[in-house]
Amino acid sequence: MADMKIAIVDDHALIADALAIMINRIKGYTVTNTYTNGNVLKADLLKKNTTPDIIILDVNMPEISGQQTAEWVTANYPAVKILALSMQDNEKDIMAMIKAGANGYLLKSIQPQQLEIALNTLVKDGFYYSQMVNQVIAQSVRNKLNVISVTDKEKELLQFLCTDLSYKEIAAKMFLSTRTIETYSNNLMERFGVRGRIGLLLFAQKNALV
Repeated sequence: MADMKIAIVDDHALIADALAIMINRIKGYTVTNTYTNGNVLKADLLKKNTTPDIIILDVNMPEISGQQTAEWVTANYPAVKILALSMQDNEKDIMAMIKAGANGYLLKSIQPQQLEIALNTLVKDGFYYSQMVNQVIAQSVRNKLNVISVTDKEKELLQFLCTDLSYKEIAAKMFLSTRTIETYSNNLMERFGVRGRIGLLLFAQKNALV
């Protein structure tokens, strides 16, 4: 089986190089490219026939932010997994990257063993968040729940969205059209301030909605 291809986007060459060395030592992963900012990444993705499986993306960069880059990648290459990378563990940055479509959040102080766990978990589960990040998400969600109510029908939908069922299959089980399910899902994402089914899954699990 071919290695998972990883691209690193970080304007600090030393950090990008050190991270690449760490990743290339982990079985099953290969760093194929490093980029100094999101615009360089975007230009390269647009002109190439292949794309990385995972992008490790610095949150704070010149020209275009990590959040803006993540939003673009999510919109144009939804199959690519994004791991946000930052020196900061504040709620603002973490929630901004999750809303932008990041599948995980790493601190630049991460150790090789932790990095391997993060990558393996991302590939296996589709997302990776450390205990620290989970605590930040949970607190943010608790704050949102003070002003958000969920109907029984929405709870039922959330339960199905947290499975591997397609929208079409969920629609059949709820006796609704696929378009209706998609509309309800998009409405929930907007209300909860998250992006994608992963965001809904995290939100639902953290608040015992499923």
